[in-house]
Amino acid sequence: MAHGNDTLSQSEIDALLAVVASEPSLAGSGESHTSVRVQAMDFRRPSKFNKDQLRTLEMLHDTFARLAATYLSGALRSVADISVLGAEQVTYGEFISSLPVPAFTNILQLDPLGTNAILALDLPLIFSMIDRLLGGPGQGATRLRELTDIEMSLSRTVMNRMLAELSTSWSELVGVDFSLRHTEMNPQFAQIAPPTELSVLLSFQIRLGDSTGVMTLCLPWRSIESVAPSLTASSYFSGQRTGAEILDLRPPLDDVTIGVRAEVGAVELTIDEVLSLREGDVVRLGVPVDRPLVLYAGNTPTYHVVPGTHRRQLAVQVHDRVPRPHHDAVEAEPVAEEAP
Repeated sequence: MAHGNDTLSQSEIDALLAVVASEPSLAGSGESHTSVRVQAMDFRRPSKFNKDQLRTLEMLHDTFARLAATYLSGALRSVADISVLGAEQVTYGEFISSLPVPAFTNILQLDPLGTNAILALDLPLIFSMIDRLLGGPGQGATRLRELTDIEMSLSRTVMNRMLAELSTSWSELVGVDFSLRHTEMNPQFAQIAPPTELSVLLSFQIRLGDSTGVMTLCLPWRSIESVAPSLTASSYFSGQRTGAEILDLRPPLDDVTIGVRAEVGAVELTIDEVLSLREGDVVRLGVPVDRPLVLYAGNTPTYHVVPGTHRRQLAVQVHDRVPRPHHDAVEAEPVAEEAP
């Protein structure tokens, strides 16, 4: 082949093919090839949420669906059913574009994360809820329109109560509290993340009497990025509360009052023995004099104490705690005898 000429002649092509045919290592003949699995990858949309996280979010919101359905059934005096349709990963722009205009779009505040999410409901479903709240049969509006001030106030009241149930569901896994920050009727004005931001979209189907609608919850990656490692099935089933305070029962009990008494001993006497007691009589309690008294909290023996005085008042000094179970009551035949 001449230098500077990039074109191969037919004889040169035949020579190359002959070399390949004579070299099995080059042609690959006689060798077994391992099949290679090819997976499509879109580098414009790298995955942020794995399947385990999506499944965990579905299970977490199953709890929310049950709690919210119970609330709606009572508040609207009608059988309500909410089911989770699924969780999927979409871009925030795709979610916003899928919403009609107008739409009941709520911007949520996530505390203590300081981030935002979107909860949207179909307008016919909102009109049906408002009609039931006002005593009607639950008929929706004949045409889609924006909510009046009164309708908006009623809708936000329902939404705040549902968000309380959502917060309760999330407290099972992470300590996130959802609150209503603002409501928009045009989803295009609810820009809480860039259009390309990957998000989790949870879809719910709500059945309220004869009305059916869809509710969607959009969680951009930035809104739950800090708690994403805790969104696993193992954490969900083990009852971990990452980021949440452990329930402490002591503060509510600090102000509860309970009576305490120091008991020297106790005996049982017949009515006749009690009536026959006179000044100077001695009642034997059957307890050694060098044995400490027992301090009772209510009816529970709690501490061993030593009797004494404090500022000219009877008092006891705590010695040690009564072990459990406690059986240091010494039974003895009560005897009442007169002093000589």
